[in-house]
Amino acid sequence: NVISSSVPAHFSSSHLHTFIMGSGNRRKKISAGKKDDKTPTQLRNARKRRKEKLAKQSARRAASSTSSSSGGGGGDDPSLQYLSNPTAAPIVQQATSFFQEQGHGFEVKVGPTSGWRTVSKLAVRSQSGVLCIGLFAPGSHELLEIPKCQAHHPRINSAIQVIQKQCRKCAIKPYDEKTGTGSLKYVAINIQRSTGNQQVSLVWNKNSSDEEEESKLQKFCEALIKVSKNNDDRLVLHSLWVHYSKLNKYANSIFDRDGQWELKNGEKMVVEYLAIDDGAPKVPLHFPPQVFRQANIDAFAKIVQEIRIHLQKKKKTQPKTCLELYGGVGTIGLHIADLCDTFVSSDENPFNKRCFEQSVAAMQSDLVKMKKNIPYESKNAVDMTYTQAFSESNIIIVDPPRKGLDAEVANALCTQDKLETLIYVSCGFAAFTRDFEVLTTKGNWKLEHAEGHVLFPGSDAIETLAFFSR
Repeated sequence: NVISSSVPAHFSSSHLHTFIMGSGNRRKKISAGKKDDKTPTQLRNARKRRKEKLAKQSARRAASSTSSSSGGGGGDDPSLQYLSNPTAAPIVQQATSFFQEQGHGFEVKVGPTSGWRTVSKLAVRSQSGVLCIGLFAPGSHELLEIPKCQAHHPRINSAIQVIQKQCRKCAIKPYDEKTGTGSLKYVAINIQRSTGNQQVSLVWNKNSSDEEEESKLQKFCEALIKVSKNNDDRLVLHSLWVHYSKLNKYANSIFDRDGQWELKNGEKMVVEYLAIDDGAPKVPLHFPPQVFRQANIDAFAKIVQEIRIHLQKKKKTQPKTCLELYGGVGTIGLHIADLCDTFVSSDENPFNKRCFEQSVAAMQSDLVKMKKNIPYESKNAVDMTYTQAFSESNIIIVDPPRKGLDAEVANALCTQDKLETLIYVSCGFAAFTRDFEVLTTKGNWKLEHAEGHVLFPGSDAIETLAFFSR
């Protein structure tokens, strides 16, 4: 039940920088980095950071007040600022204007505005000496407790109540970002929609853990498992994981790619099905906690449905050879493979391939009927541009992270001469506009259709689905 990978040796050193400051015959040694003895430059920088932090907090309170007074319903919760009218979010308006300037319409689709989030990663920090679980306020690391978050699936809210209570009972130390000390950094919760059971992952700070803290962790895990087995409906565990992170205090990542994972209780993977209603094969998607899963999987299913409709409408002048880049566990690809003559998926996360192959194995009877073989490449998108699968594809699907396409990938999409169709799913609109410029100017790609999907109702975010041809 322990998944481990090699941890590279990280060079570390400490240097004592001593400054000699004096007046007349008085000379004082000051060690840089001490709390009360700082150089003039350090003091100036500290004042500047403090001023910027206060400005951000003031702006957040003003935005929160505006949202509440206009019926936004967001209060302090940053995910609910535009809840009363999700299409009024600035990025949605920006996207609409962008496509109008290109001579295209841009329909924006919005699903349910409450209970949609089935994946949540929450910070564990101290508030006035008490362990609390919540979200960071925008532009800061100021923790906001959200015990009744409207966006969360109700089973996330109920799980947080139990986990926070048991943390306090077991005297678990919350993580301190300033010092890098403390034990519990984050709690990640995924909901299995068919049962409502919770896949819980505890992100544990391995850097400051000792025997006493490890003992507390064991008792804490046992307490959560006991609550789950005692028919407390607030917490019914699908599984309980501990992720041992060695990331230092300067890292922004929640999960440590080189960290160890330990399954304490339950099954390894949550299985989910998308609601696709056009005769598509039923695909059991497999999600352990180490892989990306859409937070609003119901709304994302609508995007997959639109991709299927587009591919079904395309006239077949030659075999459809399709490659998926940034493919994750195959959430899109496995649902369109039946429409292609050949299909290859790929992604760099080493945990994805096993999930993909388990889904394929469960679909084996359907694949035999379709005479399909669906391979998966554990490579990043840049490396995939040098493969035969890339050079021979006439359809490519990309679903990159918020930063958009790697520059090498964008350039390769412009020069691969067999490509006829490019399907781009974007979660970062600024990056999409940059990539759009490259694709349409250097690659002679023409936009056929674009539409928006609000996957996070209330937030200033938009998922863009764009179809290109040439």
